[in-house]
Amino acid sequence: RYVGQGYEIPIPIDLASNKETGFSQWFKAAFNQVYAANFGRAIKGVDVEVLSWTLTLSKAIHTGYYSDTTQETHGRDGVSTPMKTQMTYDPQTQAMVDTPVFDRADMGPGYHIAGPALISEAQTTIVVPSNFHARCDAFGHIHLVRSDEKADRSGAR
Repeated sequence: RYVGQGYEIPIPIDLASNKETGFSQWFKAAFNQVYAANFGRAIKGVDVEVLSWTLTLSKAIHTGYYSDTTQETHGRDGVSTPMKTQMTYDPQTQAMVDTPVFDRADMGPGYHIAGPALISEAQTTIVVPSNFHARCDAFGHIHLVRSDEKADRSGAR
């Protein structure tokens, strides 16, 4: 945002595109361009301040990543006891159902939960409808799979 303003705008940063000019000069030009696109003009002579940075990383996955043998050899099947239950709307049955709530921190590789269920953690809750199940892979990532479908080994759904 411009110094003193109360509204921030996101500016995507492509590190490869700013090698020639230097980061601060490139960043201010990029900010002014995005600001002008949003508000019709840039404001000359006012400094720019950054309030927060967000980093998003991605990586291609190995096709063997979702294999059943990887899941079976890295943990037990199931989470034994929910923390509690609560009434939740199930989109499959279109009704309120008494739903077990599991702690995400308790889920390790190989864990499996049949829906309906909730998987709770500090920042979010994963809703597992009654026609899905959640499985924790070898890396601790949770995958939701429709119960009447076999999991696609490539990760595509």
